[in-house]
Amino acid sequence: MDGAWNPSSGEAFCGGVDRDANMRWWFGISKKIDICSAFDVELWTVYEGLTTTWALSYSRVIIETYCKEIYDCLMVGVSERIHSSLRPHIISLLNKDWEVHFNWVSYQCNSMADKLAKMAKNLPMVYHRFMDPPSDILDLFNGDVDVDLSNGSR
Repeated sequence: MDGAWNPSSGEAFCGGVDRDANMRWWFGISKKIDICSAFDVELWTVYEGLTTTWALSYSRVIIETYCKEIYDCLMVGVSERIHSSLRPHIISLLNKDWEVHFNWVSYQCNSMADKLAKMAKNLPMVYHRFMDPPSDILDLFNGDVDVDLSNGSR
């Protein structure tokens, strides 16, 4: 999951990729969030990832983010440091009957989600689910799978 934020307008967008353990594409999302802070857009990405995967009845999920501040907050629990209206909603989702893990990844490993977040600005709908990788990220997806399968790691 990743967020994109325009500092001059405050417009925010998020994007994410859902893949299985063998790196196969399940779907991607792009969403227009509205106007918020840079920190809140990263919280929105976590929230959207959790709500989407919960709605699909996943029992185990790994949320990856390159935002170290969000990762640190989530790893110690959704701490009091998070002053956002999303906080109780994220806590509620984390307390459901499922297994949720958070991984911090480098920016380069999050390039597909970043691209999907930026694509949301130009999409006609507020929320879009891609059942196949969009042509704009196909090279990133194929390169990411090649790296993961050859190295056995991210």
